[in-house]
Amino acid sequence: MVAQFQVELDREQLERNWTQAELNRVKSFWDITKNDVDEKAAELRNIEGAVEGAEERHQLEIKVMSSACSHIIYIYIYIQN
Repeated sequence: MVAQFQVELDREQLERNWTQAELNRVKSFWDITKNDVDEKAAELRNIEGAVEGAEERHQLEIKVMSSACSHIIYIYIYIQN
């Protein structure tokens, strides 16, 4: 009877050790993956910020060019008269 309990105890300990090792592997994978996702999210935020800055500069260039064209048209009309 004691020998049977010892065998069962040994089996349960092995199973617990395997389960703990599997848990550690999953947790490690989770941590690594979470860090990767966080890094990619930070990169995406940086890229989005750069795109927004480029869009703002582009809109400003459009306004400047539009103003310059308006000025040139005004001068052309003034010279024609």
